[in-house]
Parts: sequence; structure tokens; C-alpha cells
Amino acid sequence: DGSEDLSPRSLDGIGDTAYINDKLDTEDSGVHRDITLVFRTANVIAVVEYDQWVTDKRRIPDSAELQDKARKLAEHLAGEFRES
Repeated sequence: DGSEDLSPRSLDGIGDTAYINDKLDTEDSGVHRDITLVFRTANVIAVVEYDQWVTDKRRIPDSAELQDKARKLAEHLAGEFRES
């Protein structure tokens, strides 16, 4: 069906090892999605946290978009660590 896997999982292509988690919380007065991406490269462990809050519970933050932003930042950081 061409849909991307957005569940918690390991990722390839970022550092030596990387994992991503996506949590949607609708219990507060608004809705928020928290993306956490953890990766290791050489002797560096980095955590990228990306989140989005909305007060309109009819609008849910887009998982794919937020995961893509977190991944791009992690890829950039991993590249910077390799060059150091």
C-alpha cells in the first residue's frame, strides 16, 4: 500500500544504531505528539526530541511529518559527529 512504518522501531542509516518512538497524547486540554529519536555514533549518544501541540482536538499532529523532521536533524547531527 506504500504506507511508511511509523511505529516505534530501529532505524538504518543514522550513526551506528538508532531508534525512534512516536507517542500521541490526547488526555490534556490539547493534543500533542512526541517524537524521540536516539542514536549512537562512535562514542556519542544523542537524543532528538521533536513535539507538536495543538489545542484543537480535531487536528492531530502528523506523525510522518514530525518523524521526518526528527530524522533529518539526527542525520545532520550524525554527519557532524563523524566529521569531528
